[in-house]
Amino acid sequence: DGSGRHCRPRAGDGEVNGVHKRSRKEAHSMTDAEWKKLTGAMSKMQSEGKLEKYGRLFSEGMPPQDPTFMNFQNLPWYRHFIFDFETELQVVAKDCDLTLPYWSACSEASTPGLYDSAVWNKNKLGGAPSCQDGLCATPGVASATQCDADAERWCLGDGIAALWK
Repeated sequence: DGSGRHCRPRAGDGEVNGVHKRSRKEAHSMTDAEWKKLTGAMSKMQSEGKLEKYGRLFSEGMPPQDPTFMNFQNLPWYRHFIFDFETELQVVAKDCDLTLPYWSACSEASTPGLYDSAVWNKNKLGGAPSCQDGLCATPGVASATQCDADAERWCLGDGIAALWK
């Protein structure tokens, strides 16, 4: 429900008596069903305008023209932002165990490894990098098209954003 009682364990009388532990999974260990649930929740958030809201909050809270946003003292801001975003995902999905995955890119730390990673598959994040020069010095994005609303941006045509309009 998104309130202070959201996803909290409760006693028989309905009173909160603990904390719900959020456990994020590494992106490669998520099942297809978990990716499908995440994709569905993200699509619903997008259709309801909630992703736009979070994009705006992020831009306002961490202006890109101000490089100080990368300072370590801003880590609590990021942590709270992710907490709120995940809570919204859980509410939309009606699933208290839904969390954002993390990607341990270090396990694929070579250039081909990063670009060939399964996280870019169309049933996961999508947007597989496309390397025309063989070196991926300036990779493109496979199955992406220029966005109608902003010709300088590219919209994914597969993966988690495939159904976004």
